[in-house]
Order: sequence, then C-alpha cells, then structure tokens
Amino acid sequence: MRNIRIEKTKLGIYYIVGITKNKKKHYVGRFNHLDEAKIARDKKEKELGMQFRETCINCGLQIKGSTCKKKYCTKCLTHRKVRASRICGIKLREMAIDAYGAKCQCPGCNIKERKFLTIDHIFNDGKYEKHRSSIYLKLKRLGYPKDKYQLLCYNCNITKSHYGQCPHQKEAL
Repeated sequence: MRNIRIEKTKLGIYYIVGITKNKKKHYVGRFNHLDEAKIARDKKEKELGMQFRETCINCGLQIKGSTCKKKYCTKCLTHRKVRASRICGIKLREMAIDAYGAKCQCPGCNIKERKFLTIDHIFNDGKYEKHRSSIYLKLKRLGYPKDKYQLLCYNCNITKSHYGQCPHQKEAL
C-alpha cells in the first residue's frame, strides 16, 4: 500500500482505506467515530512502516509532512494553479471582446477573428498605466469603459501605436 487515509460516508461512518500502487482502494477498517479511525490508521501505518500519510493524487509521489487535506505535491499544485490562472485569463479576455463588440473598431477594417483582436488605449496613454494585473480584469472592474479603450485588430493597433493612425482611417477620410 502506498498510503492509508480516512474517508467519511454520507451516513457518518469512517473507513480506513489503503491505496495500492495501482490506485485501487483496499478497505482496512470501519468505525463510527473519527478518533477511533485515526488511532487505527496510525496503528496500521506503524505496522507497515509507513513514514508518509499521503501521496499526490496526480503523480503518485509521497507528500512529506502532509495532513489529510493536502492532495497534491508542490510541483503538481503549482501546475494546477498556473492552469487555472490561464483558464481564468482566457475567460476574462472573451468577456472583454464581447463587451467591446467582437470586431475591429477601425472604420475600414472588418476583422472579426477573436485571435487577432486586442484592447487599444484610444489616447495612446497605455504606457502611463501600471499593469500589475491583467488589463482584462481591470476592464471588468471598471465596467468596460468605451471612452478610454477600444477593440482593434493587432495590425491596426500596432500601426496606430507606431504611426499615430491606421491606414484604414486615412482611407475613411
């Protein structure tokens, strides 16, 4: 067995469960009180000579000095947090694109592909803002203001920042 843990059923019964290398459950004992289950678990761990109580449910590595609540090793926990952060960022970006009309605001440009759309500072004052967090989160908190920000495709945004205005705007005049 790789580890031994306590599981509680909906009826309030505590089971001591041993997890094998194949991640199969092996029921060791059944108890009505948590204290009895903890004593039995500790006794079983001493019998088996186990130093650790938990293994990471993702990679199976043993977690040192863990409690029953800790389920991931540091490496896997960091990976999960990064992935969750990435997913949250994607959702915020999609919400911002929807709030600003989901198409390039440049008069002669008709790009609607979401991958090409970016947030633009209308007055080119983005360098004066401190971006400690995501711009999409900031826009959501401000209620997606349309007087200071707009949605442009990447080409129009870069051209505007380098040359002052987009070629599409010259054509429209």
